[in-house]
Amino acid sequence: MHGPIARERKSHIWKREENEHYVEPAWCSRRLFQEEEFIGCIDDPCCGFGTILKSAEAEGFSVTGGDVVDRGWRGTTVADFLAIMHLTKVTSRARF
Repeated sequence: MHGPIARERKSHIWKREENEHYVEPAWCSRRLFQEEEFIGCIDDPCCGFGTILKSAEAEGFSVTGGDVVDRGWRGTTVADFLAIMHLTKVTSRARF
């Protein structure tokens, strides 16, 4: 029996953006908020241009967003979400 056949990898065939900034089509988030039930404020910690947040607002949600770089969404809080989460976990463990 032979091993698996090697296939050409086709993911990430484009040049990677410095801060991993990729934009999903707006229809994806519009459909998400039309089909799924959410409660409360929608927070996007990697909001970029605000595509997801704009869709959430259109469906009546209040929104907040942040990113490592301000890419122009009007409410962007510039912060590194992953670093904040790491610090929160470390601080939480220290209390116990």
